[in-house]
Amino acid sequence: MKIAVVGGSNSVLKDSYVNSLSLYTFNKPAFEKYEGVRLRIDNKAIGMTNSLYALLQLEKYNLLHHNDVLIHEYFVNDNNHFFQGINSPERTRKTLLTIIQQCIKTQKKLLLLMIYNRADKIAGKYSESPIFTIYTDLIKHYNIPFIDMYHVLYLKAGGQWPLYYRDDTHLSLAGMSVLKDEILQKLPTLTYLTASRVNFATDIYQALSVVSLVSNLQVFKDAPIIKTLKNSLVNISYLVITDAITLNFDKATEILAVEYVCDQRSGYIEISTSTSTSTRIQKNTLKTERLVLVDNKPIVSCITFNVKKFDPATSYTIQIIQPKDLHPSYYDREKNTYETLHTRETNFKIASLLVTNKAKLIL
Repeated sequence: MKIAVVGGSNSVLKDSYVNSLSLYTFNKPAFEKYEGVRLRIDNKAIGMTNSLYALLQLEKYNLLHHNDVLIHEYFVNDNNHFFQGINSPERTRKTLLTIIQQCIKTQKKLLLLMIYNRADKIAGKYSESPIFTIYTDLIKHYNIPFIDMYHVLYLKAGGQWPLYYRDDTHLSLAGMSVLKDEILQKLPTLTYLTASRVNFATDIYQALSVVSLVSNLQVFKDAPIIKTLKNSLVNISYLVITDAITLNFDKATEILAVEYVCDQRSGYIEISTSTSTSTRIQKNTLKTERLVLVDNKPIVSCITFNVKKFDPATSYTIQIIQPKDLHPSYYDREKNTYETLHTRETNFKIASLLVTNKAKLIL
């Protein structure tokens, strides 16, 4: 059984449930049909991202074509980002519906993991979250298999359920073990999703594509700097932008997400369009992440456009800016960014973009 995983840091930690599932072989008589079936995990999770990055990974690696099951673990991140004011319920619903539609279209099984933020759950904040409502409504509407870790842990430990967390967002080793067991119980029972009355023609992202900049080098006039980041989790090539770059597309398109490599040289950028209703969005690409700030190691990350978004355009310019250039009308903050007012030399290591309308780069 081949399983693709898209999600946040709970799916990439050293003690993650994903590592426990890797190369597992069913040996329980209750699942006679799966006796001897081995699990093979294709883990494309990245911390500090939301469900839009799941769409990028699905498109970039054609995950649904190569796997039987998709495990989606963005519930906690999607809610966290909403509580922090950087996630749009409309975007989240459209993103989830697009993933559901792709699973229906390709006849792949879907499993949603609902890991809660411990502090927010204790404070009762989920009753105020439209993201929580979107998830639960879609689960009910499409009869989507899911694992609700609050209910699982409460049934197991009652009021002691918070002890299964290592911090507010991440499960402990014991919590990961419980989740792994729940997934193993769920996998043999998964069924295919079926189409419903939701109008996919208007409620999903149509004709998505991932534009890999390194594979489109012929569109750049000057020879770009190309580098590769490779470790046990990723193998990604990227361009290094030290000043500015203009991307021209063959048709009007909306950039939904940008995949990049974050390190200590990351900083502020501005992305603008040249339409009659030109859009400017400013982002901080330096994450408050120990691996980056303390250990001086690069990580793969992603910026998404949720609260502020682009009108479709055929040309986008990405340029490096300094803190003095920031404007409250254009600045769209990301989660866990390291803010600084000091002028410093930065660059932007861009790998790929998730765009609409199957747009392609042109000369």
